[in-house]
Amino acid sequence: MQSTTNSGSSSSGAAGQETLVKQLAEAKEMRSKMIQDLKTSQDSVEAIRDAIAEIDKKQRKLLECPICYTQYDKQSRVPLILTCGHTCCARCIAHQVRRQAINSNSPVFKLLCFYCRQETNSTTKNFDIELFSINKIMLDALPTDY
Repeated sequence: MQSTTNSGSSSSGAAGQETLVKQLAEAKEMRSKMIQDLKTSQDSVEAIRDAIAEIDKKQRKLLECPICYTQYDKQSRVPLILTCGHTCCARCIAHQVRRQAINSNSPVFKLLCFYCRQETNSTTKNFDIELFSINKIMLDALPTDY
């Protein structure tokens, strides 16, 4: 009788061992899958960070004066839009007004655009920001710390 009991114990022990082996294998497989998912997630996070950095770079480029390559601000480098549609900072436009005023015999003259060389805003020899429109889209897009 004892050997039957041992044999029964042994077979239930073997079944328990098989269950344990199966559970361990499932846990190992699940762990491997989770590690792989984590690596994929980390790769995704890194790709998203890279994409955000690229967007930030493009935004900074869009928010800088194409003449002096300085970021627009809300003080001296206000983005001003010319009648031809091009935008530059107030400092660069003031500099251009002073340069063109030297060659002008009239107190009022048309400013030439930096890009298209088209005559744009009428201005005086003394730069008057009121004669230009502020590019509000760019001004509103500036980060709050500008």
